[in-house]
Amino acid sequence: MKAMIVSGFAVLRSALLQLLGICAIIALFMGYVMGAVGTAAAIAAMVPFMGLFSLAAYDEQNNWERFRLTLPLTRRQVVFGRYASIALLTVGSLALAL
Repeated sequence: MKAMIVSGFAVLRSALLQLLGICAIIALFMGYVMGAVGTAAAIAAMVPFMGLFSLAAYDEQNNWERFRLTLPLTRRQVVFGRYASIALLTVGSLALAL
């Protein structure tokens, strides 16, 4: 499971850095223009979804799902690792939003 979490973040490293930069710029701009602080929370809610979709897209693009099943991991561990990585991403984005 730990290997799946590390694998997910390794795949998303560059995409997450770009996404966090874009979200920070949008949150600052919207917060300044609209005068609302809640925009950061709304943008922080988008980060886990974008991470999930990016992981799925990278897996499909590189045919990784076929090779992942040859690893000494059960399907349950693979799925739990994916959910755990998205949960960690969610906690991180909420911490940044606060």
